[in-house]
Amino acid sequence: MTAWTGGAGFQTAQAELAAQFYYQVSQAFPNVTITLTGHSLGGGLAGLISKLTGSTAYAYSAVVLFLLF
Repeated sequence: MTAWTGGAGFQTAQAELAAQFYYQVSQAFPNVTITLTGHSLGGGLAGLISKLTGSTAYAYSAVVLFLLF
């Protein structure tokens, strides 16, 4: 994946894996608050999953992956 593909709204393997991981953690620990963090691409993924789930995210020098929201 390159940053521009996610920013352009294309589905990426990293974004799909991040969503799957979030879902697995949220199912395994249903009574906890999940806070997402990341830098660069990880920050972009944290922001994307935050946008999709409503969880709080802290991103540093993030790649923008959610321009269409």
